[in-house]
Amino acid sequence: MNKIILLSFLWLICFTNNAIHAENSFKTYFGKVYSIGDTITIGRNNGYIYEFDNSQTRTIKQDLSGKKLTISQFYNIKKLNTLQRMLLPFDMNSNGVIIAKGNGKSYLIDIDNAIFNGSIMLSYKKSYFDGATDLTSDILFAYRIKIYNIKITDNIVEQYLKLCITPKEYGRIQSDPFIMSDIRKKYRAKLNEAISQINFNKVFRLKCITNVKQYDMDKNAFPIWKMEFTDRDFNKNRQLNDIGYCTFGEAAFTFKNSKEFTNLYCPPEKAKFLYSLARYKSYTLNDKTDLVSYVYIRIQNKRIDTYQIPGYKKPIDRSDDKLKDFCIDMNIIKVDGYYVKLNRKDKEEISDFYVGSITSNTTLH
Repeated sequence: MNKIILLSFLWLICFTNNAIHAENSFKTYFGKVYSIGDTITIGRNNGYIYEFDNSQTRTIKQDLSGKKLTISQFYNIKKLNTLQRMLLPFDMNSNGVIIAKGNGKSYLIDIDNAIFNGSIMLSYKKSYFDGATDLTSDILFAYRIKIYNIKITDNIVEQYLKLCITPKEYGRIQSDPFIMSDIRKKYRAKLNEAISQINFNKVFRLKCITNVKQYDMDKNAFPIWKMEFTDRDFNKNRQLNDIGYCTFGEAAFTFKNSKEFTNLYCPPEKAKFLYSLARYKSYTLNDKTDLVSYVYIRIQNKRIDTYQIPGYKKPIDRSDDKLKDFCIDMNIIKVDGYYVKLNRKDKEEISDFYVGSITSNTTLH
């Protein structure tokens, strides 16, 4: 209790009554100017944001993403003395600290680091296409069965089952032949139902790592040179991977019209912000920059002769070719790009640091 009283007293002395260090507005490293009364929106994490109460700072445990806060105070860290800096959380080391209020609470925020970290949303846009849903491996498998009119055998049901449940679940039910028999019947019916509902006008969404080159100031765009599905299986069917097909579960696909999507259009002022964002942490936007992108596609109702795919090496015994009736072509209809550093397998939804979009015959910014 005495420690809390002492900290509160020190905060009052060092900050509340020391208005010379308070600012009415603050220009971030990225050029964005905030003023008292402005609203900020919390991003996909809580980094560099602390709950502030009675001069105590606490790490935030609940999800604040999407919450709106109102700025009530600014402090320029460069103007603070040693004692004042000691009262701040150790990771607050950029130029400006703000106090913002919302949900009946106050929050202490290192604004530049919070922006870079995605804790404060800038250049925000939710990826969307009317009616689109995420493409899963079991859905793609059902399309493959439909396209090639593959007979639904026990082996096909087994493949479908493994796509629908986790390996741990599969291992558990596999040990009991009676349970396994019932499960196979259930998933045979589910597969038949999925096939009956197939619609080749349906739009699906894939999350990809999109490699872009340095910003083209003449075209106002980041040139795209490769798009790679985040959930592709690199260790399966390497021959198809090497010739441009992406293995996903028990099928492989490629984007047939990718040459129509060579530029991710981005207004110069937004591109300038992205370069400042990269510069802030000594990153570079060069000819090997990775963006996270949401790629919207339609599956083509078209059979592919695997043996005719350029670069495919025909097996000696074609009767044992597991890649026969395996490949699927897709058409891209829209790409939304985001400048976010993520692990390939990260499943979280991205909506901040929006770069730009491209659709068939149309550019969106």
